[in-house]
Amino acid sequence: MMGRNIPLWVRGLKSGCMQYVKRNEIITKELPEFDFDHPFRVGRKSFVAYPYHIDVKKIEPLRLYLEKKGYELSIDIYSEYSESTIKVIILHKDDDYDRLDFSEVIQDVKDNDLYWKARELKEKKHD
Repeated sequence: MMGRNIPLWVRGLKSGCMQYVKRNEIITKELPEFDFDHPFRVGRKSFVAYPYHIDVKKIEPLRLYLEKKGYELSIDIYSEYSESTIKVIILHKDDDYDRLDFSEVIQDVKDNDLYWKARELKEKKHD
């Protein structure tokens, strides 16, 4: 599950690099590696992700990278995604933290819950 319109550099944090094609040439750019699972756009330029765990050694390189791009890093243990995930917010300077929209995340979680309930009911019928 992943949100829509996620830039390459945000998706690339998971692997530590991003690749794209420019004039029939593959361009690779190094990024700080960070376990940025399930990213969603929550503001005009801000993002949230829900990793199951993070390596604390990787927080500072990510924070410095984001600071250069005009972003702030926020990590919270309370997550609307699931009880077993951490909430990592990449907040752009133009977005207001209090006005971030998590509706896509919440809807995705509800859709996922419905999927698993429907699957469970289907399996019970076949037993």
